[in-house]
Amino acid sequence: EEMTRTDTMPVKYHKQSDGSYRSVVDEKAGKERFWNISRLSSRENPLVIFTLSTQAVIGAFMLLFLGPILAPETFSLLAESAVMYPLLVTLIVIEAAGLVLSTLHLGKPLRFYRGFNNLKQSPLSREALGIALFFAGLSAYTVLSVANEWLHWSWLEPVIVAIGFFAVVSAVAGLYFMNCIYRIEARPFWNHWQVMTSFFGSTLSAGGILFGLFALGAYAISGLVFAPVLSVVAGAVLL
Repeated sequence: EEMTRTDTMPVKYHKQSDGSYRSVVDEKAGKERFWNISRLSSRENPLVIFTLSTQAVIGAFMLLFLGPILAPETFSLLAESAVMYPLLVTLIVIEAAGLVLSTLHLGKPLRFYRGFNNLKQSPLSREALGIALFFAGLSAYTVLSVANEWLHWSWLEPVIVAIGFFAVVSAVAGLYFMNCIYRIEARPFWNHWQVMTSFFGSTLSAGGILFGLFALGAYAISGLVFAPVLSVVAGAVLL
């Protein structure tokens, strides 16, 4: 009825009604209960941090950029406040740190550029390109927005808006291909539609919280009611 192993592997094989054998857990070494937090740490930690920080930065930038366009009456104060630029700089710093960390899980971090060599077939290369374009768009948007505060060139405003939309499109593409990296048949446990909902969900939740902290500061400094923006941010986090 049962076939056991002679090695230390805690597995045995139970005979089924059709004559086949199914592997089951063999508690020959007993059972020990303990917290597994330490075992969650691995050489992939930098990649985990990069993934979550990138999603948070993308979500916060989308709220910052698209908010005044879609709901100007709610986000107009934040778009004009001095808190906007510290938020943009913070997003750049977080994303730059995430990109640096993403190279640490490579065998030769200094040759990270090789990750772009297979754009035709590799979702990893496409994700790297999408996130790199988003980071470039985010940086250009920040620099030009700060410059326009001093120059006040009317023709520069549509350019800044165009760069903002470029960053948003690049970010969505990067998130999509980030999802494609894990949707592979070789890992059936990962190959599920919930990978995409998890990634875009983290973008909304983590990004909403990051954006909300700075928005709260802007409204507190101005002595205004935070409720209208809070409802939008809470809706994004809840979604």
